[in-house]
Amino acid sequence: MKRKGWSFGSILIIVLTLAVVAGCVLMYHTFHSDADVQMRAMKMAGFLNDAIHGVTQPPVAGNVNVTTVTLSPQTPQTPAPQPVPTVAPNQSGEVTLTLAGLVAFESNVSDSVYNKQTGLCDYQPIFSLLPSANQEDIRIAALSQAMNAQEKKYADDNAQPSAALAVRAAGFDAAVMDADAVLLKGAQAAMDTADGLYQNGLCACGLNWGNAGQMQWMEKDGVKIALIAYQEKVSTRAANTLQSASGQGMLTADSMEELKAMIADARSRGAQLVIVYYYWQQTNVNKVTDQMRKTALEVTAAGVDIVAGVGPRRLLPAAWLSTSDENGVSRRALVLYSLGSLLTESREAYDISGALVHIRVKAQGSGAVATGLSYTPTYIWKQQIGGQDQYRVVQSNQAAPAQMNDAQRGVMSRSLLRTQENLHDSLQLIQED
Repeated sequence: MKRKGWSFGSILIIVLTLAVVAGCVLMYHTFHSDADVQMRAMKMAGFLNDAIHGVTQPPVAGNVNVTTVTLSPQTPQTPAPQPVPTVAPNQSGEVTLTLAGLVAFESNVSDSVYNKQTGLCDYQPIFSLLPSANQEDIRIAALSQAMNAQEKKYADDNAQPSAALAVRAAGFDAAVMDADAVLLKGAQAAMDTADGLYQNGLCACGLNWGNAGQMQWMEKDGVKIALIAYQEKVSTRAANTLQSASGQGMLTADSMEELKAMIADARSRGAQLVIVYYYWQQTNVNKVTDQMRKTALEVTAAGVDIVAGVGPRRLLPAAWLSTSDENGVSRRALVLYSLGSLLTESREAYDISGALVHIRVKAQGSGAVATGLSYTPTYIWKQQIGGQDQYRVVQSNQAAPAQMNDAQRGVMSRSLLRTQENLHDSLQLIQED
């Protein structure tokens, strides 16, 4: 007759099994994370529960010899550290750029989008027709005003902070500040403008403050780019701001010698493409002057690949200039003497036109060459709709919006003709002296 209850041998086996389980848990605690310990302990507890409650295990075939082997403890080997590979989605060595001219949210523009109930301006609709033309890898515009941190104040020389959001929504990812215009409002206004651009996702160039810099570094698809902003002439009031305690160091270069030093520094640090947004002192010019040509030659000889001229509200022709690097190797540089106006309140005949210049650049050794050029002509459309002024930036080479009246259609056509006269021949992949 079988004896009921637990025998001493059964109890001993259970106790030994529990001891083995506890030891395994301690070992796993040493070598694994808490999550691993809990997982393995749960599994072992499940096996023990099965043994105690008589869960039937799969039968072992009679011809299989089961041998218990005791192994000596093994010290876990720490794997040798492996370098983490740098994975880039595309290292083609080719990048596309869009360069745009002046963006000025002047008082009449602000009035057109001002909400009397909130006291705020929503500038985004002004560019609602533009983003489809702004699809390149790096997209840069020139901001010609300060942004007032006190949101309900705006004037011709400053805009509400929501202007930065509008620039970003228009497809741009970098804004080059007009240093003189910003510094005229004082050091705090300059800081607020730089911070506002950064907080809205824009790379801020033109002043040294926070995340902004007079020179900004970019790298895209294997091409190393230095973007430099330069002011040809700083006014007395702006100079006073620079000499104040809070304004010192906001400009690295405000002389031609310092600009050349900055360009040389960019090259020595491996920049393959150097772009200078050049704010001309003369803003009321209606053609490229001899002084502008002389300056462009000097700047490109210092190592600049692309000069983007801003300041004049009128669009001016482009040119290729022959130059050479420090080793005497000949190269050519593209000079966009003035990109004109992307947005202003002015209705002067030649102030209503601009262009988005699209450039494809390919890295070539320590430098880069342009492999493609095109442009999108733009027009600042102003029209009263429902008794309210409305500003919209449109592509002048596309069909006019349905709401545009006949008078504005005629102005846009003339604007397109002037843009084509300036850029159709000069903006080509040819070399000109």
